[in-house]
Amino acid sequence: MTFAIGLIGCGRWGSNHHRVLAELRREGHLHRLVICDVDENKTRGLDADARYTSIEAMLADEQLDGVAIVTPPQTHLSLVRTALDVGLPVLVEKPLSEDHNENERFLEGLTDGVLVVGYILRHHAGLQEFCSTEVRTAIGDAVAVRYVRRTPRQRPVGAAPVPTLGVHGLDVIAWL
Repeated sequence: MTFAIGLIGCGRWGSNHHRVLAELRREGHLHRLVICDVDENKTRGLDADARYTSIEAMLADEQLDGVAIVTPPQTHLSLVRTALDVGLPVLVEKPLSEDHNENERFLEGLTDGVLVVGYILRHHAGLQEFCSTEVRTAIGDAVAVRYVRRTPRQRPVGAAPVPTLGVHGLDVIAWL
């Protein structure tokens, strides 16, 4: 079985998702990769079966099996609603929205559909090793955790440190 997937957002993180989806297509797991970004320039040069600048046009024209939403955080919730409203499974990069109360209201009203919020650092080999049963057994119960994260990349416009990076530390602590 192969799938048709729509990628919404082809910027910094979207290009990483595109790379993985294009590889899955080359391996025969996807039969169609469709990309969408409001900035047409961001879709140029990317391997895709079709390109769109509007999610509405993409959803009207394509028979998709799911979408990945990798856009600025303030756009996530409305795009998720749009995709779920037409019955598509959704992977959205974190956060679902920047407002906890808005998240709660949305999730309480969600009665159907598949929604996954991406915490891709859980797939980082170093974190998987650190959180493995063997390491946790050797370390024992955690009494305190100190999490320091640095990156040489510039912070994206509008990205606050705790929701953008710190949330991964909280997720790892919960994962332990």
